[in-house]
Amino acid sequence: MSDSYLGVSSPNRISAAFQKEDFLGSDLSTITVGSTSYTNAYALNTDVDGANTENLHVVLDNVVQEPDVAYLIHENASSQPRIIQFTSAVASTASIYVVHRGIGSFSMKPPTGS
Repeated sequence: MSDSYLGVSSPNRISAAFQKEDFLGSDLSTITVGSTSYTNAYALNTDVDGANTENLHVVLDNVVQEPDVAYLIHENASSQPRIIQFTSAVASTASIYVVHRGIGSFSMKPPTGS
């Protein structure tokens, strides 16, 4: 198939609307919010939409991490869902990045009268 068939091809890349954050395992620490402490945690710069782990794509040393198993999301002192906590220890040399995914509407039920 030629490029002219569908128009000019564009490179395969993440949408600019999806925020990406990079950090290292050595950046993880214990974050305390009120009387609760989160170990192996990092304070993100952007809210995780809906505080849902599925709305964050996490890659640790080029391995995609499973939501709710490898990491959790918690609120900071300002009630913003910005704390990522890994459920097990992470090597200090680990390279980590997260991509914030947006939330789209999804309806499981067809509209009335359709």
